[in-house]
Amino acid sequence: MVVRDRNGCDGAATAGRTPLTRWSEVLVAAAIGCAGLVALTSVSSVSAATPTSAAAAPATTLATAPSRALPVDPPMIGAAGTAPRVAGVAHAAMRSLNWGGYGVTGGRGAFTSAQTTFVVPGLTSCGPTESSASSFWAGIDGFSSNTVEQDGVDAYCSNGTKLYFAWYEIYPQVPVMLPRVIVHSGDTVVASVNFLGGSTYRLQVADVTTTTSATVSVSLPGATNSSAECIAEDPGTTPVPYANYGSVSFSSCTANGVPIGQLSPTSLTTVSAQGATLAVPSGLVQNTAFSVTRPAPASAPVSPPAPTRIASPSPLTTPVVGMASTPSGNGYWLANATGGVSVHGGAVFYGSMSGATLNSPITHIVATSDGLGYWLVAGDGGTFAFGDARFHGSMGGRHLNAPVVDMAPTADGGGYWLVASDGGIFAFGDARFHGSMGGRRLNKPVVAITADPQTGGYWLVATDGGVFAFNAPFYGSTGGITLNKPIVAMAGAASGSGYWFVAGDGGVFAFHAPFRGSAGGQSIPAPIVGISPDPATNGYWMVGRDGSVYSFGAPSYGSG
Repeated sequence: MVVRDRNGCDGAATAGRTPLTRWSEVLVAAAIGCAGLVALTSVSSVSAATPTSAAAAPATTLATAPSRALPVDPPMIGAAGTAPRVAGVAHAAMRSLNWGGYGVTGGRGAFTSAQTTFVVPGLTSCGPTESSASSFWAGIDGFSSNTVEQDGVDAYCSNGTKLYFAWYEIYPQVPVMLPRVIVHSGDTVVASVNFLGGSTYRLQVADVTTTTSATVSVSLPGATNSSAECIAEDPGTTPVPYANYGSVSFSSCTANGVPIGQLSPTSLTTVSAQGATLAVPSGLVQNTAFSVTRPAPASAPVSPPAPTRIASPSPLTTPVVGMASTPSGNGYWLANATGGVSVHGGAVFYGSMSGATLNSPITHIVATSDGLGYWLVAGDGGTFAFGDARFHGSMGGRHLNAPVVDMAPTADGGGYWLVASDGGIFAFGDARFHGSMGGRRLNKPVVAITADPQTGGYWLVATDGGVFAFNAPFYGSTGGITLNKPIVAMAGAASGSGYWFVAGDGGVFAFHAPFRGSAGGQSIPAPIVGISPDPATNGYWMVGRDGSVYSFGAPSYGSG
């Protein structure tokens, strides 16, 4: 099967080509139109004791490829005038000849994991004779040691062709492609490295947008685990010019599972050997998010810009499908069917699917427990993670008996449940399956799921207000009661003490939760589609299909 990506590259499934050497594969791809790259749409896993290089390609193929050295990603190279790298000593800011972003240092064995989410930037230039590269990754070591355990995505320009590849590297061994991960510019990618003990590391790259991933286990004796980083890099320095990508946005940058901003990080500005600024990190937003920007050429380094908040499209085009509130109650997000997201109050925009081609419309938006990210879920079960929301899997591309209508995360964000309208439950990550209504006779279809943080269970609600409790207390329902309009959404009260659900006319039904009012019996311009709690007041908001927001015992932050 051949799959054409958005940049015009054909990827053909070819046996015996995993793993592959990154740069030599790019050269072959440029020479033969990307033939030979594996392009699979399913989630994949690759395991290897040690990285290996690909077998040599036919001489006739390599003869037509441009002659370039293999660009490895070495440890951080400090620029002239920069203080020496010392383990355990924090520097507020440093200059580097190859790294841009943030890193933290410690003693031997201080770091066992690094993870980040980023949006793959498109190259801003790629001329017919240009050959350049840029790299975006998470990793352990390299700041104050001679090894690096890292993985991420590279963006290449090869004589006018833009190419994007996932890879991993256990430096000083050569970098290796992960061809089963399908990557395009604009995709959301999660890169993580975990030390498993002994000398073993697990590296994973997941493209959330294409729902493809690869996991590799490798051995590197002697690594110190003395630093962790989230980096935009010039991967070739001298052999390969640094490709211009404009700006790349990182989020959820963590070390040992802790936001990097809480660990006295060092900001790294990339400069040339002559001192010209090549890439500048912004300030950290909420300790985990930042951008790295390639400024216009300058004769001297410039100071990093002040942190900026990413603007989100507003107002949303209709139909709006749901809302999610921050855990502090200082704001909320709205989402529409095309994957657009708007922010209100103190909610922060972490990205959206607006402008992307979706196989199925978005049905709901769900916030993470710390309010630093959110998920979007589509009717086909496709799941899209933003900010510190972690991707644990989806039903995208699989056969479903009924469409997915909602999603609920576990208390720690380490997993989530998807629910279909027939009551079928799909559990991912650390979410435990406690039962479902799938395969059973329902009076009305299920429309929502809410997790109980006290028990780790969940509730389902149907359009008639019938509630199904799984490893969670039953507080009541409207099943058997005649409703003016069908139930459309559900929300849990603080600490799992009860729940509300709302009908399309804005009627609210409270069970073991405070009733703050409703729009039932009032004239509203569009049907209600969502409800979200305000943890600060025990009030709630509801949103209409037209983006109108109604507040009950909660402050108003505007409509969509």
